[in-house]
Amino acid sequence: MRCSKCGSEDSVKAGFNHGRQRYKCKRCDRQFTMEEDRNAQNRARALYLFITGLSMRAIARAFGVAPSTVLYWVRNFALRAYEKPTPQGPVVVEWESYAELIAAEMPVQCKANTHAIEHNNSASGTGAAGSAGRRASCRGAC
Repeated sequence: MRCSKCGSEDSVKAGFNHGRQRYKCKRCDRQFTMEEDRNAQNRARALYLFITGLSMRAIARAFGVAPSTVLYWVRNFALRAYEKPTPQGPVVVEWESYAELIAAEMPVQCKANTHAIEHNNSASGTGAAGSAGRRASCRGAC
């Protein structure tokens, strides 16, 4: 087994980690596992699948890794391949356009709608108003 840190071929077996054989490098004392499923070729395949639109969870299932590992692969690729853009000047957000955006997304709430929502929640026993009115009661042979 070749050490990923120093490149030495001189290693010994050093137990198991999650069912995988661990090795210890005699030259630099680093412990490592041979990870055939996480090599550069599989990372490239995972990135291709992500770019084509497959979800991180589906990619993780296909490669037998955690979704956070796929996210790590994607982020590392992006950091290496692209530089972060920097603004050419100060970024200005005009208040009028921001207020219009918020007003378009939020519906107008009136008191009648609020009463109707609270009434429905209390009738179904959900929400703060519904749970406050309930009392504990014994329904069996007490």
